[in-house]
Amino acid sequence: MKHLFYFLFCVLISHIAFTQNFGTRIEAKYSIKEISPDKKQSLIVGKVFYDLNKETLIHNQTFPREQFLVFKDTAAYIVLNDSVMRTSSSAMTVGFSIYHLLLKNEMDDFGLSKMGFRLMDVEEVGNQVVSKWKHPASEEGYVAITQSEGLLEGIIFYKKKGEPLVKQYFKEHQKVGRYMFPMKIYEIIHTPLGDNKKITTHSDIKIDDFEDEAAIYSVFDDVILPVIRSGQIH
Repeated sequence: MKHLFYFLFCVLISHIAFTQNFGTRIEAKYSIKEISPDKKQSLIVGKVFYDLNKETLIHNQTFPREQFLVFKDTAAYIVLNDSVMRTSSSAMTVGFSIYHLLLKNEMDDFGLSKMGFRLMDVEEVGNQVVSKWKHPASEEGYVAITQSEGLLEGIIFYKKKGEPLVKQYFKEHQKVGRYMFPMKIYEIIHTPLGDNKKITTHSDIKIDDFEDEAAIYSVFDDVILPVIRSGQIH
């Protein structure tokens, strides 16, 4: 009995030490350069904050205008001059954001295995490993993931007929704490009007920094939630 107690105690201590190595919050400065199909260019600058426990993703944008863009569950809200607007609803949750995937250590397969996707095929192409995934409940196309040296390098979402819909490439991985973070993300969205291109550049990444607790993470509870409860937005 004494040995069993000692074993359970060691397991508990090991579990606590292991979980303490995982972060629950991440923040970073970013800039997003975008080129639309008609070649118009735009720039967005701000900071992003993600809380794994709250599953709340907050963009504090400072250019071209100061506003908060808040993602919670499948909804997105804009907070501008204390007014709240709901912008969209989507089947994609914050669980698909790289910030969530990074903190959960699910960047290697983009979290697809945890979301019910099944591995269809794996092949080596040069020094890269390409895997194909498909969700059994979907009649749409499949997802291809490219890895190199254990790091996620690219992900492509294909339509049913095998045509690429969205491409994302993850570059310039940098070690932040125990995580390898892609400092640059290139995204191409194929549309009938042409390609929409986006480059996201991250800097000054912090893990578990609680300095902005009151100013940032209270936005949803103190600003957005009261408006939802009042029935002004749904």
